Amino acid sequence: MQPCFCSYCRTFLGAALIIWSYLASSPLFAAQHGLPSCSEGVVSAQVARVPSIPVPQHTPDDAWVGVSLPDLHWYERWPDYQGWALYRVTFQADCFQERQLDDPLTLVISYLNAAGAVYVNGQLLHRDIALSEPLTQGVNTPRHWILTSLASRTDQLNTLHVYVKGVPQRIPAGLGSVVIAPYHEAMPTYNAWLWSKVRIPWMSIMVSCAFGLASLVVWLKNRQLKVFFWYGAVNLAWVLFYGVLQLQDPWPLPSTLAILQVSHIAFVFYVACFCMLLWRFAERQSPRLESSLWVCVAIASVVLLYVPSPSLRPVVDVVVLPLFVILLLSVFIQFITFTVSHPRTERVIVSVTLIFFVVIMLHDLSWVFVPTERGEPTIWAPYATLPAAICMALVMTFVSRRTIQLLTSFNTELESEIEVARQTLQKQMEDQQRLQIANSKLHERLRLGRELHDGLGSSLVSAIARMERHQGSLHHAKTYRIALATLKLLRNDLRHIIDNAFTSSQLASLEPGPWIAPIRQRYSTLFDELGMRLVWSVPARWQQPPSAERCMALARIMEEALTNIIKHSRAKTARITMRQNTQSLLLAIEDDGIGFDMSLVKEAGFSVGIQSMQVRAKEQSGHLWVHSHPGTTRIVVRTPSKGGRGGTSVR
Repeated sequence: MQPCFCSYCRTFLGAALIIWSYLASSPLFAAQHGLPSCSEGVVSAQVARVPSIPVPQHTPDDAWVGVSLPDLHWYERWPDYQGWALYRVTFQADCFQERQLDDPLTLVISYLNAAGAVYVNGQLLHRDIALSEPLTQGVNTPRHWILTSLASRTDQLNTLHVYVKGVPQRIPAGLGSVVIAPYHEAMPTYNAWLWSKVRIPWMSIMVSCAFGLASLVVWLKNRQLKVFFWYGAVNLAWVLFYGVLQLQDPWPLPSTLAILQVSHIAFVFYVACFCMLLWRFAERQSPRLESSLWVCVAIASVVLLYVPSPSLRPVVDVVVLPLFVILLLSVFIQFITFTVSHPRTERVIVSVTLIFFVVIMLHDLSWVFVPTERGEPTIWAPYATLPAAICMALVMTFVSRRTIQLLTSFNTELESEIEVARQTLQKQMEDQQRLQIANSKLHERLRLGRELHDGLGSSLVSAIARMERHQGSLHHAKTYRIALATLKLLRNDLRHIIDNAFTSSQLASLEPGPWIAPIRQRYSTLFDELGMRLVWSVPARWQQPPSAERCMALARIMEEALTNIIKHSRAKTARITMRQNTQSLLLAIEDDGIGFDMSLVKEAGFSVGIQSMQVRAKEQSGHLWVHSHPGTTRIVVRTPSKGGRGGTSVR
C-alpha cells in the first residue's frame, strides 16, 4: 500500500522545522537584533580616487565625496573607473575604556572589493597580500582587528583610512559596513557576517557538490534516468558558479576578470541545465527548442569570454543576466502550469520548491540591479540550498521508486512474453519435427519406389521380354528353365535390395571390378540369352574410391539404362564405359538400337526411368546427358570424384 500525500507533507514540514531551528540557533540570527550600541561612534565616511598606495599626505578637499557604508554605488559614481580609492572614516572612541583589557575596542569591516590596506590614525593595521592582479579577493571575507590604546584617542576624533583596489564589474563594489565597538558587542556582528558570507555559502557548495556527484553516479549506473543526469549537472554548475565567486585566492585563474567570466559562463550553463531538468521532469522533449537553448548558451559563453573588461558589466546587466533570468522564469511558469494540468507527487514538490526559488531569486536580483541604502546586502540563495536539496532528495526518491515499479512491471511483462515465445517456439519445433518425420517417410517411400522400379522392376521386364521372345518356339522344358531362372533372378534382386538397405553406408570397394561384378554377371547372362552383345570397359583401379552411396546411384543408373535397352532399343550391341580422373567420374551407356524422341517420350509420360536417373545424378552433384537418334543412343553421367554441386541436362 502506497503512503498518502499527507505523510510526505508531514515529512517535508518536519525537515523544514529542523532546518529553521538550526539556522535560528546560529550566530547569524543571534546577531540580528541590531548593531552594537557604540555604532554611533562612526561620525562620517568619505571616498576619493587616488593614483596609488600610499598616497600623498594631503588629499584636496574637493576630491572627497560623502558616502554611506556599505558603499554600493561605485559603478554609478565612476562607471568606467577601475583603480585605487581611499575611504576616510572618522569615529569617536568613547566606548574604549582604559585598563579594560578583557573588552578592547574592535574594528570590524564586512568586505573589501577586492583588495586593500587599513590604516588607523596613520598607523598600518592590515595589508592584503596581493594588491595587483591577481588581486586578493576580499569581497566575501569579513575582517576584524583589535584596536590598542595607541591606535585610538578617546579625547578627540580618530581617522580610519581604507585603501581599496576597486573592481566595479564585481558586485558589491567598494567598501562594506564598518563597526567600531567593544569586543563583546562587535564580535556577534562579525560572526553573523562570517556565517552569511563564508560558512553558509561553503556549506551550500559542499551540499550541492555531494548531491551532484551522487546523482551522476546514479545516472552512470542506469543511463535511462536522464533526470538524475540533469540534476547532477545543475548542482555542479551551481558549484562552479558560486564556488569561483567565493575564492579568496584567484589561483588558478589569472585575474579578477577571469573569475567573473568563469562565474557568468557557469551561471548560463546553470540556467540551461535547470531548464533541461524541468523538461525531463515533465517528460517532455523538444529537439528544436533544446537545440536553440544550447545555441544561445554557446553564443553567450563566447561573448562573455571575449568581451573587453569595461564592457563586461553592461553586457551582463543588460543582455545576459536578464535574458537567462527571463528564460528560467518562463520555464518555471511552464512547469508549474504543466503540474496543475498533470499533477503528480514529485511534480507538486518541485513546483512548490520553484515558487520559493522565484522569491529568493527576485530578492537577490533586487539589490543587484537596484542598490539602496538598506545596509549590508544578504544573499538568500545559499540558505535555500539545503532545503532545496532535501526536497529534491524526496523527489528523486519518488522518481527512483516510480522507475523501479516500471522496471518491475516491465520485467514481469517481459517474462510473460518470453514464456509465450518459448511455448510458440516449442510448438514450432514440434511441428518441424513432425514435418521432418513426414519428409523422411516420404523420402523413404520414394527411395523404395526407385529401388523396386530399378531393381525388381528391371528383372521383371527382362523376364517378360525373354518369355515373349521365346513364345511359341520353345519346348515346355526350356520354358520351365527360363521361368526358373527368372524366379531366381527375382529372388536375388530382392535380396540385393534388402541387403542394400543395411549396407548403403559402407565404403565402396577399393577396385571397380568387385563392385560392378554382380551387375555385369546378371546382365551379361541376360544379354547372351537374348542374343545381344554387351561390352564392358571398366578401369582396373579407382584413382579416388567413391562413396558407397555414389556407387549405389551409378549402379541404379546402369541397371535402368540396360533395362531400357532390353525393353525398347532392339539393339544388337550395348557398351558400358567408365573412366575416372582426379576431377570427375564418367559413366557412359550406349547402344545401336532404334533410338527415341525425348520430347515425345515426355509428352507420352513414359520418362519415369530417365527422371529417376536424373534424380540420382543430381543427388550426387553430377550431370546427366541423353543423346538419342536412330542407330545410336548414348547416356552419359559425370559426377565429381570428391564432393561438389552440379545439375542435370537432357538433349
